[in-house]
Formats: sequence, structure tokens, C-alpha cells
Amino acid sequence: APEQAAGDLEKVDARTDVYGLGAILFAILTGTAPHQNSNVSRDGKLRVKDFLESIVSSETPSPRNLNSTVSKDLEAICMRAMAKEKYARFGDVTELAAAVERWIAGRNEKESRYDAMRMAGRDLKSRLCVQLRQLSAVAAFMVELPPIQGLVNALDQDQDEYNVWRERLSQILLALVKTKPNMSGASYMRIYENRARELARIERSLLDVSNVRGVPQSRLVNAVANSFQTAVLEQFPGECIVSFECNAGGTVRVQCGVPVFDQNTEDPFGLVLADAEIGNLVHPELQMSESAGTVYLTDDNGSILFTSSLDSNVKSCSAEDLFSDWSEIKQRLRYEVEFLDSDQEVYATRLPLPGKQESIHILY
Repeated sequence: APEQAAGDLEKVDARTDVYGLGAILFAILTGTAPHQNSNVSRDGKLRVKDFLESIVSSETPSPRNLNSTVSKDLEAICMRAMAKEKYARFGDVTELAAAVERWIAGRNEKESRYDAMRMAGRDLKSRLCVQLRQLSAVAAFMVELPPIQGLVNALDQDQDEYNVWRERLSQILLALVKTKPNMSGASYMRIYENRARELARIERSLLDVSNVRGVPQSRLVNAVANSFQTAVLEQFPGECIVSFECNAGGTVRVQCGVPVFDQNTEDPFGLVLADAEIGNLVHPELQMSESAGTVYLTDDNGSILFTSSLDSNVKSCSAEDLFSDWSEIKQRLRYEVEFLDSDQEVYATRLPLPGKQESIHILY
């Protein structure tokens, strides 16, 4: 302790023992004695006098500077026990022991919550992965429908034949969307000269999920192709790309796209899309699993895609607003399967999306 190192024996008391135990705790947490780096001079020779003076004059070292995984609460106990001024330390070793015991009890309680969050996060990730695969399978199935090639052949050539094929495709897609309650819609579009023109689309009403209808031709998309549509067109036959789209109502959709090729010329013609409101994918899965607190789904930029929070203001926030260590979470999940912050009580995992370098971050 500093008072011992200064040779001030009149100040040695029970709080000196507290410092010693704090130093032992420091060594347990870091594998290094508190002043180990101060006991060797530049020429490599040990000078006891210089060593003792450094203990008296130098600041108390921080365990997390040597081991960033040390709990902040436990570090605070260690730092208080090793305070330079005696009055700032625990009154005696019993008080120090009680603080450590409280931390252990709290840690056990936290670990139970972490285990619940970890299990819930892993379960939700697995279930979402299945949902996305099923949505991708629907898009891949749509490509094989006979009306898809029928429209390719009839477009710009025979209007009557085109209308027949379009009606057939609309009826098939209508039946398909009706049998998939979590789907929001399905569409087929041509990409030509950097323009996207929908040939057919089936849409589920946001207000009445039982209302599934074909979109009138006057309301079909005819605009400049976006980056997602262009990326789908560049894929090999049968390959699916998954991405997000935020519509005018503020809801987020997961869209799965598969390219369509002209069988005669083998040139890319357009693409089919199967999409779903992300809430329709997540809500059923949350109901099937035990709640582990509020869940947030974000994209790679931290934008909120979905949350179970009832606070309407949360959706306008970003992950950076809600999680102080978002940058670390994002960085760690690039190389690790999971992230766990024992101090902030945060659990996170990442679900990569098929086809693109995008992902869904799941945070509790």
C-alpha cells in the first residue's frame, strides 16, 4: 500500500490490508501484479527505493487497461480497495468481502438472464433463417411457372396472347400468396434498358390480411431499376438475393429476388419477387418462444427493421441511439457468432442474407 511504501507506519491499519487484498484481486483479474511494470528501471536493474516511490506517486492502475473483459462492477470494487487515499477504501476486509459476494450473487442473476437472451437469440436466428429459405424457395418456384416464359415470348408481339399468359400467372400467384399467410406479395417484372416494368403483381392488404388481390395495370411499377433489381439480374439462374425495402407506410419488407432468362436467347429478361413484411416473419416466431426482453432487428447500418418494443419512438431511432456499444457489436459480429456485454446486459447475433453482403442483426 502507498502508506507502507512511504514508510509511514503510523498510518498502517485495517485499510492497509484492504489495499493488499485489492492488489491480489487485481492479479487474479489481470495475471499481473498492480505495480509490476514499475519495478524495473531502464537499465533492467531493480531499485527498491525507486519502486517504492513509484507506488506512492503513481496513479492506481486499472484492471480493464490490461484485460478489457473484466466486469466494470468488479473493476470498481478492485479500484476502491486499492485507492491511494485510505479514506476512499473499504472500511475493513469484511466490507470488501461483502462487496465481492454481492457482485457474485448479482453475476449469477445476470448469467441467468444472459442464458435466456442467448437461447432466445439463437432460436430466433434459426427460425428466421428457415423463414428466409422458405421465401427464397417460393421465388425459385415462381421462375419455373409456364406463364413466366409465356410472357417473355408474347411481350411486344401478341397482345391477346400476352393478356392470356398474364391472367394465368396472376391466378397462380394469387393462390400462392393466399396459401402463405406471412407473404405480402409476389411480382414479375421485366428489366430493359435500366428500367423496371412490372408485368404482374399480387398484393396483400396491410389493413385486412385476408384481402389478397391482383394490382391493376395502371398501378404496376414502371420506373428506373434500383440497385437491388439490377443485382438480381446479374445472378446465375436459380440464385436468390434477399434484401430490405421500406415502403411508404414505414413498414419494412424482406424481398427475395430470382432472375428470369429468355429460354430462346438465354439473355437475362427480368426477375420474380416474393416479399413479406418483416413483422409477419418475426411475430409468430416470438410467440412460439419464451420472451427474453425487448428484441431489435437492424440492418448493417443500424437502422431498426423491427422491434418488439411498444414505444412508438423506438422505430425512429437507430441501433447507435439504443446501444452505446453498437460500433463494437457490429465490429465483433463480423468475425464472431455472438456478442455478449455483461455490463450493459446486451446480447447480439448476426444472420447473413443469401446472395448479398447484407445481414440482419438480432439484439436483446
